[in-house]
Amino acid sequence: MNSAVYHDRKMLKWLPFQSLPEQGKSLRTLREKRLRQPKPTLSEDRLEVLQRAFETALHNECSLRLVVHDSGTERTLEGPLSEVDFAARRLRVGGTWIDAADVIDTF
Repeated sequence: MNSAVYHDRKMLKWLPFQSLPEQGKSLRTLREKRLRQPKPTLSEDRLEVLQRAFETALHNECSLRLVVHDSGTERTLEGPLSEVDFAARRLRVGGTWIDAADVIDTF
């Protein structure tokens, strides 16, 4: 029997690094906080362009592609603008309600 042959222990060698589940959670939280971005402030001109895009999409019943700032990250939504709730200041795009204040761009 050759004792110099390397026998890989696969995942067993990494188990000690996962012995503290709280450590993994806190590292994940720190990573998420580091990647968060502050919400940009939109100028009056930019808000007017967004409003015109909403009116056009609602009137023509065409698809709309929005960039939404959500909890420190940006995501893209695409779909028809089917409804506008003026009292709550929110839009229904592709079946999903979003706050109008969270929209930062459209294309």
